[in-house]
Amino acid sequence: AEMMLRHLGETQAADAVRQALIDTFTEGTHLTRDLGGSASTMAFADRVAERVAALRAG
Repeated sequence: AEMMLRHLGETQAADAVRQALIDTFTEGTHLTRDLGGSASTMAFADRVAERVAALRAG
């Protein structure tokens, strides 16, 4: 998603997606099994989306 947004010139949105991913990985509470956690892929994606929304809101 980040790369697509950058390709489309949406750098602020791309930055928010990248930071949301970093925050979610660092937080560690919504990681999927392949990343050492127990969350579902939907829970991981929901958390990333929440972080994107929070970052975009300021």
